[in-house]
Amino acid sequence: MVVKIETKNGTAELPALLSVQDVRKYLGVRSQLAYDLFDDPNFPSKKIGKSKFVTEDDFKEYLKSIWF
Repeated sequence: MVVKIETKNGTAELPALLSVQDVRKYLGVRSQLAYDLFDDPNFPSKKIGKSKFVTEDDFKEYLKSIWF
């Protein structure tokens, strides 16, 4: 999924960002397990302020890499 935003120079497309809680809900795991995943150096998360996020595409690729 791509998020489109309007800027003064036109429309920009940004990847959808998933929070720890989004990942927790998707995987159906406890919050602590989701936080542990985001702390794993192999997990492609980024910190923005005090929160961590992963792009939807990076999350899908990570899942493919560990299950296939």
